[in-house]
Amino acid sequence: MNHNAAYLFILSLTLFRCSPSIKKQIVTNISNASEAKILSHQSYKNSICDQANNYQPDTNYLNSLPVKWIRVNVHFIQPSEGDKFTKDEGTQYAISMISVANEYLAHNQKMNLPADNTTPVLPTRIRYDLCGSTEASNDIGIYFHTDDSLFTYNKKDNSNQFSKRQFEKYGREKGSKINIFMLEHPPDSILSQTYKASKDGIGAPYFIKLAGAYQSFKEENEDGDEHTGGGWQIARLLNHEAGHSLGLGHTWRSGGDCEDTPPNPNCWEVTPNGKCKAPISNNVMDYNNCQCAYSPCQIGKIHYGFHRQNSKTADLLVKAWCKKNETLNVSIKDSIVWQSHKYIHGDIYIEDNASLEIQCSISMPKDGTIVIKPNGKLILNGCRIYNDCENKWNGIEIQSRGSQKGALEVFNHSLLENTY
Repeated sequence: MNHNAAYLFILSLTLFRCSPSIKKQIVTNISNASEAKILSHQSYKNSICDQANNYQPDTNYLNSLPVKWIRVNVHFIQPSEGDKFTKDEGTQYAISMISVANEYLAHNQKMNLPADNTTPVLPTRIRYDLCGSTEASNDIGIYFHTDDSLFTYNKKDNSNQFSKRQFEKYGREKGSKINIFMLEHPPDSILSQTYKASKDGIGAPYFIKLAGAYQSFKEENEDGDEHTGGGWQIARLLNHEAGHSLGLGHTWRSGGDCEDTPPNPNCWEVTPNGKCKAPISNNVMDYNNCQCAYSPCQIGKIHYGFHRQNSKTADLLVKAWCKKNETLNVSIKDSIVWQSHKYIHGDIYIEDNASLEIQCSISMPKDGTIVIKPNGKLILNGCRIYNDCENKWNGIEIQSRGSQKGALEVFNHSLLENTY
């Protein structure tokens, strides 16, 4: 070993021996946390957690809003006689429909309106999980029913369109899944020149009706279309009706209660002149031939619905946040404030010289930990940190290194619950 190499080797050993080690202290209870700075002044209003805009995805910290999987099943209600899906055709159609709808959800598009807008394109962070009952191993969540009184959807009859009869008779796991009913237009209406047998539907809190799937499937079979049998035909309509099920309204009338979805003429496609001259809406909650764009406000409203107190739509979700997923750890690298309820799937790390202020409720996964690195800071401001699945989490780990120490500040009766 030459003199320079020997010197560097000895220097590295010296530095290693002299570098202070990381010390850790665990806080599981605020009331007796000697490491916490307990404060009491009111710095925000409780209603901040009920503002839907606070639930829009932060593209710098997507792991703080993991994808929510909405549990669904699909029912084909069919006549005893006449043309209809075979079980194989219907099964493939349903699987394709859900898969394509998820692709649209995964690739949100830029809003066309207003013209020359700068509206951000945010990820939706929602998908569908087509699933059957866990009590039956061969149940994939696709069902076939023969019922001559309930297989039709008459868009000229409101009592037929909005009837709950299909859901009441055939719905499964009501309240914990969206039941999707595949219906058809009345055969005699299809023959009428005044009745347009288009793809139509309605979305209610726990069920969706979609009409016209087999009619379009049949027509494209006859045309020899290369996409024959694919549920892509109706996937956009599914997303539109699911939007209603998740609390969104039509946007062409009043903007759907969102400032970033302006009222519009509700044009299906662009025309050379007149009210439908480009640009026209491509928003999922309008009637257009794209239905491919969700605005930030709409995405925020959906996720607020999943997180708000006594939420009904939260019961539709796969509880993926119960078990810790280390690929979804959250690493805080600057100063941010969380003003929304969250289901965290992994650990939270507050890095050196970073800070996180939590103002709402946070569910941590089983065996999850919030780690404050030396020179990091965690501020608990009127929040509740708990486990949503009747399990335990580890609590808050405060790290120190020599004179550098993580800081924990507590305001407004913040709580730690369900810790070991």
